[in-house]
Amino acid sequence: MDRRALAILLLVLVGCTGRRVSLGGPVSTGPSIASLASPAHRTRTTLKMEVGPSVHPGSFRAAGTLTDGSGAPVVSAIVTVTLTPVGGAGRAATFDLGTRTTDEHGGFQVTFHPPNKGTFLVVARFAGDEQRGPASDQGPITAT
Repeated sequence: MDRRALAILLLVLVGCTGRRVSLGGPVSTGPSIASLASPAHRTRTTLKMEVGPSVHPGSFRAAGTLTDGSGAPVVSAIVTVTLTPVGGAGRAATFDLGTRTTDEHGGFQVTFHPPNKGTFLVVARFAGDEQRGPASDQGPITAT
């Protein structure tokens, strides 16, 4: 087996074992890249959202809460809310409804007017941070 084929085989084996190997050198037993990048140390979060008409004619409201794995509110987290048309021809454009910072109860809300008539999907996302994992929820609306 030539040196290049051996190097490729070693790369494949390293990817499978998670261990670092150098040609002609000792095997390292340090942490693998996969274990360093693992989000296992982050707390699980849950985002629950309700969507529906608001008190203002022709507008809608999306409101929700972000909690951690124990059910405690996640305070001062950034939640992004988007609106995407459902159905129709071609790729649908997504409209940014804005970002909201969760309050002391983990709550957020956004009121909006759909850009036209039709059915839309409202999506709220928390991207996660160093301590907490990501979460999202979605719900449909129909503007008539």
